[in-house]
Amino acid sequence: MHSPSTSPAAATAPAATGAQAHHHAHGPANRRRRVVDPAAPLFVRFAPSVAATAVVVLHDVRGLTDEAERVVRQLAGRGHLALAPIFYHDIGGRVLSGPHEAAVDTLATKSLSRLRDDIAGALDYTGRRCGIPARDTAVLGIGSGGYLAALAAAEYSLAAAAGVTPWQAMPQEGALALGELVSRTTTPWRSVDQDAEAVSFVAASLRA
Repeated sequence: MHSPSTSPAAATAPAATGAQAHHHAHGPANRRRRVVDPAAPLFVRFAPSVAATAVVVLHDVRGLTDEAERVVRQLAGRGHLALAPIFYHDIGGRVLSGPHEAAVDTLATKSLSRLRDDIAGALDYTGRRCGIPARDTAVLGIGSGGYLAALAAAEYSLAAAAGVTPWQAMPQEGALALGELVSRTTTPWRSVDQDAEAVSFVAASLRA
């Protein structure tokens, strides 16, 4: 058995289906980081024991940075199935280097419909493949991912959604302002300044 403290480095693996996905989510030998491949590949960290709740982490404009991975690990350590879609897998890899403006330009090449599909793929993994319903799933986004968390909250009935310094707008044409999205959400929403606040909020919502 691999505990979170001794789990190996993240690896790439094909998408799991059916019983295989259930084994990956809950099998004692697979409580480790791994990347699977639905719409966008997912960085997944499993809880120490079988998880009944899940959190989808939406990374910032820079990609799946150490900060985003750390949030995923913290949530898994609290007993949730935690995962993050890798939005740049097809154009820039996991993390973008270079100036902030270049990262924004790269994000702008991803249509909102594609980002929606990537979020839907993550929610499909938690729900259909791992058996955790939307009512027991939260989303947590960082920066631009915070905006996307509000977008998910407006389109799905989830346990909670939180944004860490969420962007007020996105560079894609036709994107609504953050305030407009929040006004449409039926999911409990919280905008915070620190990762720890967001982790605490979604964790408390999932316990309620």
